[in-house]
Amino acid sequence: TVLPLLPIGWMLAETVSLARTLPGPSAPARWLVPLDEPPPALSYVSLPLMAANVAVVLLGIGSFAALRSRLPDRVPMQFDGRGAVSRWGSPDELWLMLGIELFDLALLAMIVWSIARERWALPPNEPERYAALQRERRRLVVRMVETLMLGLNLSMTVIWIGLAIGSLPGYSQFLPWAVVIGVVLSGIGIVLPLIVFVSPLTRVQSELTKLAGTDALGTRA
Repeated sequence: TVLPLLPIGWMLAETVSLARTLPGPSAPARWLVPLDEPPPALSYVSLPLMAANVAVVLLGIGSFAALRSRLPDRVPMQFDGRGAVSRWGSPDELWLMLGIELFDLALLAMIVWSIARERWALPPNEPERYAALQRERRRLVVRMVETLMLGLNLSMTVIWIGLAIGSLPGYSQFLPWAVVIGVVLSGIGIVLPLIVFVSPLTRVQSELTKLAGTDALGTRA
């Protein structure tokens, strides 16, 4: 049973030996590593966009809480390709929308925190320009994610409240519109930030590479 493993072990040893002899990627020999703390997370955040993200979630909570007592025992939970209801459920299942929105906010906060904690190192050539470009890159990334989450949470709130209103007696005509508008908003919320922010991000990254000679600087403290 051991003999068949010997060729595999020999091949692994040869692969490791070959990998150790290959030259590593070229990178600048020296970096300036400031001893002070990097800029805080709030320096990259857009307070209006953050407030809008929170306001959309609070709007959904308040609106659904006001409608909950008026909802029937069963509400539409799923639709088929023709727009007909394919599954019914308890109105309390719609609170799942809130869970998704809160997850989006938590993910946004985690992304902002991780970007703010990236290694704050500078190349010896034009360190001030490099630092300014790094701040711009991080600001653009945060702004793109803020806008993306706002569009997604807005679409979730429209679907959430639209389903609740459409479940009320005499308001069933709102159901298809709520789903369609929510899906359209979701698509816009994904595509628009990419259109707006990818081009400037690419430009900034290109300038960083020209200054530093590489874009592979470590991203952990």
